Amino acid sequence: MKTIKSLIAIIVLLTISFSSFSQIENLKLTKDVTINKLYTGIIGGTKFSTDSLYASGFVNFRVGAEGTYQPVKWFAFNTFGAVHMQPDTIFSLQGASFKFIFSKKFNMEFGSMSTIPTQQRPHPATPGSQFETGSEGTAPGGAINIKAKYEFNEDFRVGTGVALRKDKPEYSGMVHYKSLTLSGWYSEYNQKFGSALTVDVDSLLYSILVFRQDQTIANFSSLKFGKNRTLALYSDVIYDFNKKEVTRGEWGLLKFFQSDRFWIGGLYGLGYDLKTKTVNAYIFIHPSYKFK
Repeated sequence: MKTIKSLIAIIVLLTISFSSFSQIENLKLTKDVTINKLYTGIIGGTKFSTDSLYASGFVNFRVGAEGTYQPVKWFAFNTFGAVHMQPDTIFSLQGASFKFIFSKKFNMEFGSMSTIPTQQRPHPATPGSQFETGSEGTAPGGAINIKAKYEFNEDFRVGTGVALRKDKPEYSGMVHYKSLTLSGWYSEYNQKFGSALTVDVDSLLYSILVFRQDQTIANFSSLKFGKNRTLALYSDVIYDFNKKEVTRGEWGLLKFFQSDRFWIGGLYGLGYDLKTKTVNAYIFIHPSYKFK
């Protein structure tokens, strides 16, 4: 009981302290130290069974931050960490990397961090990651890797990298042009390739299609509409080639909200889950910076 009370107290204190500064991103503390992200959020909801008069609940809480130390123009050290808590488990996400900036267009980075394809998933210290969809989660996660990026202009950039995945190299590449991002990877561990295509038309359409050879194909799409585009229809589907069945299928409606006065944003959600045969109702509250 004391442990539960202590955990609740910590969550409350973190929520209060973070929400006091929740509207702030890229906060420059000193000439060479920047807090890139400061985040806290909570998701709660209920699943209503369509087979019987039964309902179950779920809730999770996340707190995280990212910071950069850049003592000189050509070098930066970046770290991030996030803790995710829910009734049955607690886990953490963290990383650190060294970035060498050769010019405004070209840089290289090494460390335990996102790989080239991982960057099409939301950053762990953001609302998007706490509310990450099943389809987004099928793209590779972070690992020890080295990557390089070259930006031709504001609309066009490319990247390449090599990661260590289960003691074997994983090669990847990426092309980004305006609203489209396409990445691909090949793993020496299972000798399979995969690709991820993201379409991100700001304030209108977001879609990611992830293909893993002989494993899965997944797609999440959301289409915004209504006044100020605060409503969105969504679809999240994963098909397993080995099982020859849909292992995830959820469709529904999201309602986004944001208050400048209280620095709070979030969403309400209502969707149908094909696998659990439940109608899921969500509420998500987080700092009020932009949520994708």
